[in-house]
Amino acid sequence: MIQLPKPIRWLNPQNFMQKKSVFILFVCIFVFYKTCYTADSFYKQPIMSQTSVYPYHLSTPQTAQGSRQWVDSMYKSMSADQRIGQLFMVAAFSNISEVYDAKVASLITNHHVGGLIFMKGSPEKQAQLTNIYQGMSAVPLLVSIDAEWGLSMRLSNTLKYPNQMTLGALQNNKLIYEMGKAIGAECQRIGVNVSFSPVVDVNNNPNNPVINFRSFGEDKYAVADKAVAYMRGLQEMRILACAKHFPGHGDTDADSHQTLPTISVSRDRLEDIELFPFRRLVNAGVGSVMIAHLFIPALDPTPNRASTLSPTIVSDLLKDELDFKGLIFTDALNMKGVSEYYPPGVLDVQALIAGNDVLLYPTDVPTAQKNIKQAIKDRKLSWKDIEQKVKKILQAKYWSGLNHYQPVQLPELNHDLNMASHLYLIQKIYQKSVTLVKNKGAIVPFSNASKNDIFCISVGASGNAKFTESVKLYTDASSAEVSWNADPATIAEIQARASKYKNVLIGIHLPTQKAADNYGIRADALAMIREISYRTPTTAVVFGNPYSLKNFKSPDAVLCAYEDNPSTHLAAAQALFGATDIEGRLPISIDENWTVGTGIQLQGWGTMENISPEGLGISNLALLRIDSMAQALINKEAAPGCQIFAAVGNKIFYNKAFGYQTYEKNTPVTNQTLYDLASLTKVAASALVIMKLCEQKKLDLDEKLVTYLPELEGTNKASLTLREILTHQAGLQAWIPFYLETIDGNGPKPSLYKTKPEDGFTIPVAENLYLQKNYVDTIYKRIADSPLKTRSRYLYSDLGYFYVKKIAEKLTGVPLDEYVEQNFYAPMGLSNLCFNPLKKYNKMQIAPTENDTEFRMQLLQGYVHDYAAAQMGGVAGHAGLFGNATDVGTLMYVMLQNGIYSGKMYIQPDIVREFTKQQYDGNRRALCFDRPSLDAASSPTAPSASASSFGHSGFTGTYVWVDPKYNFVYVFLSNRVNPTADNKKLISLKSRVKIQEAFYDALKQMQINNSDDFNQASK
Repeated sequence: MIQLPKPIRWLNPQNFMQKKSVFILFVCIFVFYKTCYTADSFYKQPIMSQTSVYPYHLSTPQTAQGSRQWVDSMYKSMSADQRIGQLFMVAAFSNISEVYDAKVASLITNHHVGGLIFMKGSPEKQAQLTNIYQGMSAVPLLVSIDAEWGLSMRLSNTLKYPNQMTLGALQNNKLIYEMGKAIGAECQRIGVNVSFSPVVDVNNNPNNPVINFRSFGEDKYAVADKAVAYMRGLQEMRILACAKHFPGHGDTDADSHQTLPTISVSRDRLEDIELFPFRRLVNAGVGSVMIAHLFIPALDPTPNRASTLSPTIVSDLLKDELDFKGLIFTDALNMKGVSEYYPPGVLDVQALIAGNDVLLYPTDVPTAQKNIKQAIKDRKLSWKDIEQKVKKILQAKYWSGLNHYQPVQLPELNHDLNMASHLYLIQKIYQKSVTLVKNKGAIVPFSNASKNDIFCISVGASGNAKFTESVKLYTDASSAEVSWNADPATIAEIQARASKYKNVLIGIHLPTQKAADNYGIRADALAMIREISYRTPTTAVVFGNPYSLKNFKSPDAVLCAYEDNPSTHLAAAQALFGATDIEGRLPISIDENWTVGTGIQLQGWGTMENISPEGLGISNLALLRIDSMAQALINKEAAPGCQIFAAVGNKIFYNKAFGYQTYEKNTPVTNQTLYDLASLTKVAASALVIMKLCEQKKLDLDEKLVTYLPELEGTNKASLTLREILTHQAGLQAWIPFYLETIDGNGPKPSLYKTKPEDGFTIPVAENLYLQKNYVDTIYKRIADSPLKTRSRYLYSDLGYFYVKKIAEKLTGVPLDEYVEQNFYAPMGLSNLCFNPLKKYNKMQIAPTENDTEFRMQLLQGYVHDYAAAQMGGVAGHAGLFGNATDVGTLMYVMLQNGIYSGKMYIQPDIVREFTKQQYDGNRRALCFDRPSLDAASSPTAPSASASSFGHSGFTGTYVWVDPKYNFVYVFLSNRVNPTADNKKLISLKSRVKIQEAFYDALKQMQINNSDDFNQASK
């Protein structure tokens, strides 16, 4: 028998029973440790469930393998001056002057400084300077930056990540970890090695002028957990995180940049609150700590001695008691919290004596270096002290990869610092941080019905990014803007307008994040908000510091979006209109009612959500091809402009407008431009009514027409069925040019048309042109008398849809346009779908179609292009509907969802499924909808469209397609018939289906149909 090694000999089966109790005890201890604790939470705190998303073994400079040889070699190669120089991290700006740049270079070459902290400037210039400075330094420089909310805290044209107070509202710390990784990747890309973040201060003073929104909040546990997440993300990317400002800068109403703040609390209180997150960060492996400039009598009563200069605080507390082995940075030594009490040089020496390793932002390096040498001579410092500090600095450089330094690559720098995937992460964080603190009457989220009567007021908005623009993605709300300093007349006017609406939505844009002067809020404007709230159901969204919520108690619903930028505007709008869930919770307390953790959690209605393509795993680069294809068709004059919409499930990942309304290029197309949808009317209006009537058992698709229209008795149309008509195999002619009978060589016949509406002439067919109202009867007679071709054979025809309209209106008792508006468009919030749009919209919002030189002798803008639909007064079963791509796409999403939208069933699923499936062998058509053909050459859709997909096209240059396999909705709208319908380039170029195929390529390329995001979007 093989003898087991002595250390585990007791596991021999022969001895097992007598050691059973020991074995069980060992297992219990092991399981308990692995289940309850990790490195970052061993200090008296059970692990949070979310910590499992982080790497268990986090590499830090203190644990870096293989560093000793390089560190020792570098240290031995240095002169005494070079070793002392390593202790300095000097300021570098990239936006001052060449003279300033030369001064920094001199500090590197002549004084051997070990690091740089980059301040304001541009990323391109900073990268260039980094390469220059690194190239002239004998030892690689440790480069740092304040990047609490990303590089944008210091650099222009870079991404702005959420403030830590915003992150404090998040319930999912994994997003903070991902943010840390993203910021770390950007730091790495630009040659930065240290990010002075996260802020670990517990902000328990609302009037704190320097920390405040930079803190995660007032809950020490949340601050610790979120700081660990942020730190782990940074350090996973080999960017040294820095926990600041030790031992805690949260409970002060003074700014250490201007003075020395006093923290007048007991040691027990400091231990319980302020020190708690720092202990967690130290145990979690944070690479560095920054010491604050604070006077804390409970820790060191020496008058005017900042914590930065206190051996009791830096060495005894941080290094010995907390057992911190990483780098210790001073806060900037140019700050008045220390510079007012000690001259340059003396200050630096005192900081080193206290236990700091790196002197950040020194004001006089030459003097400081002289004083350090003198302090060594005077035995206030020793070379052993210097060696320990320098080797820690070198170890951090090794861990950061500076032992294999590579210059910053300048090509594609701007692109890499503005990654679309990082933009999506930012939007997602803002989205999930929105906090609902009040919701009287469950006013939020707005139902599809209530959102159609909203007055949106922006108070204090400035710049181009306005909250109202995001709101108008979901409803055509009336809007107004008012400044905080508005005069009484303006305020009175706004109040009067607000009283006319059922709901008022107020976006509150704070002038400042700081508590001083009450965040810039002015009394008159605040009184206006209160007055409106007393009279009309009001929802307020605060884009700014959550402490300001104390001012906004009167509205029925109050949301906090924490910051004021386009991303928070969109996130708030999505939350308000049910596109996203509301999950945020207050990270601080406002009063006894709105305390830390307050937040009403709500599920969204499932309305359409605007999302970055990266949110679905689709690279934005893959969609640039579609941008190019759209621009190409415009350049080839296949259409003057277009809208393109694409969504996976309810997530809109592409929604863009291109070109102009006409080739004269006077009016650009926007996503709000309305297009004549032509035959999309069949699926976006007529189909809805017929489906509903079938659901209600009022209509049988296989019943003869004469059953519903007795006047057809004796005609060849009597025995036709709606199933045959809706699949285009009833034998009806393709069309009849009814208009020809109503014109002569001089245009419209005066006997049938008038230039003004008058008795008997009430059908508007164009501007200043009204048809005799009885002519509709003539149209129906012409159809009834027309010959039939072979039944059961496919022949596309509009004529059957005249009967569809007539039957629908007879069975519902309501005109077609009114029925779809009342039962579908208005409840769904689709305010941009309508017939006869000039009744609701300005002419300039509608893309013109043809310059009609044959019938109406004018450019058509807001009047339906189809001649027969015009003679029906703009409302027909086959044409007449106008809309934009967003609303058409939303309606088709309802079809994708089998008739369900925002939690409401508009059409029974089995009815939708019946209407969207193929009806007859040998005929690809569904009921109203078109479907793919086995013959690719004649198929109406892209080659990659699945067999289960369905959609329709329109004569004016419109197209929609729904694909259940990919959970995909695609819409293309244009006015290719402007100025003439003879322009068939859009058709011959197959632009619509080629763009559709490009979307399929993007979906398949990213394997979205197999990803978790796709499956989630499919729900």
